Amino acid sequence: MDISCYKIRKATLCLFPYIIGIACFFFYFVNPYFQNGSENAQFRIDADSFIYIDLNRAYENVFLLLAINPNTFGPLFLLRITQENFVVIFCINLFLFIQSYKVIVDNYNVKARLFVALIIINPLFIPALTTLNKEIFGIGAMAYYLGFLRNNNTKYFFISILLGLITRWQMVFILIFFHMFKLLIEKFKVGRGKAVFYFILLLSLTFPLLLADFTNVGDLNTLERQQDTAGGAISFFNRLQQNYLYIVAAIPKIFFNLFGNIFRVFGMIVRPSQADFNDIYNNVFMLGYQLVMFFITLFFLFFKKISLRDDLTLLCCIYLIVFSLGPMIQYRYIFPLYIVIITLLSARKPKSIENDERSALELKF
Repeated sequence: MDISCYKIRKATLCLFPYIIGIACFFFYFVNPYFQNGSENAQFRIDADSFIYIDLNRAYENVFLLLAINPNTFGPLFLLRITQENFVVIFCINLFLFIQSYKVIVDNYNVKARLFVALIIINPLFIPALTTLNKEIFGIGAMAYYLGFLRNNNTKYFFISILLGLITRWQMVFILIFFHMFKLLIEKFKVGRGKAVFYFILLLSLTFPLLLADFTNVGDLNTLERQQDTAGGAISFFNRLQQNYLYIVAAIPKIFFNLFGNIFRVFGMIVRPSQADFNDIYNNVFMLGYQLVMFFITLFFLFFKKISLRDDLTLLCCIYLIVFSLGPMIQYRYIFPLYIVIITLLSARKPKSIENDERSALELKF
């Protein structure tokens, strides 16, 4: 029997109930939600879907809009080719999700049930699969790039770049940059820990002079609101960064980008009357995702051996360092890393390591 086929069938069986549940949620809630329009919506279950719909209808010449904001390419492309048919968009999202999953189980020896469980407990996959969004393409780009890292298949690399382009240009940048970074440290035989430290130091020295354009943001209202997060901490760390001290600000900013939203939990407990429970996207999906990330990170720190010798761990570090440069907290930019983290978490130990540990236990006994 072909082992890879067995893994695919096993993974499909594990995913099947989840996909059925997602489909029911889409047809009973999400599709009517989009058909009724934003003006009739009593709650919010998407991030920017209606914004993309309005832009698609307002700009007959889509190339003009892409020139203004190239990161709208993916959603606008989907709206144009499907003629705003959200059933077709859902099917495209679902197909990409299944293909991404297949790439991981084909190329990594993961525990299928654990991998599926880690997907299910992350509620942000629900809007990623059922609404018009860029996050599902980010997941796809990252999954195919992981496949490339594993077997050096150039087809995977080009698919990851294409999906990254549909997601946002920064995604393409980080995938290509990481590939070059890895090649350089291998060529010059630089220790990975030292390479990461030198990279942060280089960003600290060059960011105020050369890299400000990388972090330009269009959502000034969100940026202004976030500056007061956690008692003005974000504003403080941004000022450090502007004064050649990103090496100091990097870890706190990574913390906020990974799970800074969990501060909302305290506010919702203390002042429940001020919480907007109609905003399901931010107060259920996004907040749930941040809580999952928080507990998974704690598990890694206390129970998992983390080593930069693993390409996936190095990818996480470089990805977080680069995307945390931005003045805004980019929760959704970090979401594609989730597929990397759960691949690490659900990976089986190599048989040689398991045998060594078993022998050590037997000797100890």
